[in-house]
Amino acid sequence: MKKRYFARKIKSKRGATLLELLITISILVVVIGMATSAVFSAIQSYTLTKRLQDDEYNIRMAALSISREIHRGVVDGGVEFFPPILRLKMIHGGVVEYTFMDGELTRTQAGNSEIPFVPVKLQDFFAQEAGGKVRLTLTGEFTGQIEMTVSISRVPS
Repeated sequence: MKKRYFARKIKSKRGATLLELLITISILVVVIGMATSAVFSAIQSYTLTKRLQDDEYNIRMAALSISREIHRGVVDGGVEFFPPILRLKMIHGGVVEYTFMDGELTRTQAGNSEIPFVPVKLQDFFAQEAGGKVRLTLTGEFTGQIEMTVSISRVPS
């Protein structure tokens, strides 16, 4: 009787069967697949969030640059918007033009200006002068609209 007990005990320590190995490998593949999917999803989410933040930052900086230009001194009636060009006639004699072409807003300058401007991708750009104020509307490539109303500086002559 003791021989049979020891014989069974020895048989059960032979190792894993092929079926057990296949099940273990299958479970491991599923777990690794889920982890990989989660990592790729997190990377895509980060990339999209970064793109949206960059887009919003760029259009805010473009609106800020234009508003600074207007605050520096635009002559009365010196704001002209003929899509796709916003033309600002400056008090110091220069003319600054913002051109919206092929989804990109750029600045061309005839005269001196210290205000930096980096071309920005947009879906739409609109400007309107009324009552000594300029209303700007910039629509981002991926984000919504930014609207800004800027008062034209009055410099005594």
